[in-house]
Amino acid sequence: MEKPESEEELQSLTSATAVDRLDEPNSFTTTLFSFVIFILIVLQATATALIVSYSRGVLKQEWDTLTLLLMTEVAKMIISVIGIVLGYSGDGTMSTLDILSRNIKTTLPMSVPGILYLIQNYLGMYALGSIDATTFTLISQNKLISTAIFSRFVLDKKFSSSRIRSLMLVAVGAFQVSYSTMPQKDPCSQEEDKNEQVLFRIWLLGVTAAFISSSCSGFSTVYMEKMFKGVPNLTVWDRNFQLSFCSIPLYLLAILLFSKTTFSFNSFFHGWSLLIVILTIIGAFGGILIALCLKYADSILKTFAATGAILLTAFLTYWWLSGPMNCYIAIAAVVVITSVINYQLEA
Repeated sequence: MEKPESEEELQSLTSATAVDRLDEPNSFTTTLFSFVIFILIVLQATATALIVSYSRGVLKQEWDTLTLLLMTEVAKMIISVIGIVLGYSGDGTMSTLDILSRNIKTTLPMSVPGILYLIQNYLGMYALGSIDATTFTLISQNKLISTAIFSRFVLDKKFSSSRIRSLMLVAVGAFQVSYSTMPQKDPCSQEEDKNEQVLFRIWLLGVTAAFISSSCSGFSTVYMEKMFKGVPNLTVWDRNFQLSFCSIPLYLLAILLFSKTTFSFNSFFHGWSLLIVILTIIGAFGGILIALCLKYADSILKTFAATGAILLTAFLTYWWLSGPMNCYIAIAAVVVITSVINYQLEA
């Protein structure tokens, strides 16, 4: 091993952070970090789905979705600034204010995923309030299809016949679980129940929202991949700061245009509880985790994290919230999980 030729070079080597060392291939740090990210993403996705379903479906809490998403972005920006202040951004020669100034000046491209995340998160929250968490999680796996389509045109990726079959099976599995959870009319009833029509409309809107949300997720993932590869000198903290910097004004505008919420304290936080505060913090860390996964891990890790969230969400929804669990959902879950894994493992 060559010795550093100067004191400055030695200092540069010894001051490398743990995050810097994650780029070293086949290191124990990388393996351990990937395992931790896998566990945290599974827990974060599962916790978000369950808390929203419990809050909306069981507690009947009436908090404003846009307000929640806005506060989530504020929390994520604070976390990102803390990461920058602690020295996990820049080359060591830039001050924190210089880094933040640079990030703000180069933040315009991040407005695209900012808008997409606004649509995706809003529709996702609406869907979770209309359908059960298991159905939402399985339908959300259609983001693999949208990601593949956008990757083909945006990143010019090629797909084998095996991967195309996997994509088709994912669609079949998601449609199967959607149909199996659709409210059914009682065949013994002679009169049409208006409540059943209302339940069907709620279910249909929830499923539609989940499909659109997953499509937005697919494009935003492809776009973010291109951004990460295009400007490698910007860290996870820089990108999350930029994303929040773009998203916060969009959420404020959306609240002004589409929400009944005013900016008084009682109106802004109407319906909030400790549970919603926890949900906000979980959502903020979820954005950081996804960014870390995109930068330091790989697609196989993301796949197993997503499938792990499906299994855990399905089990906990059935056990805790009395959610649906039948042979059709079980078969659909197996089809989706097998197809996603096969897609990622296929070279």
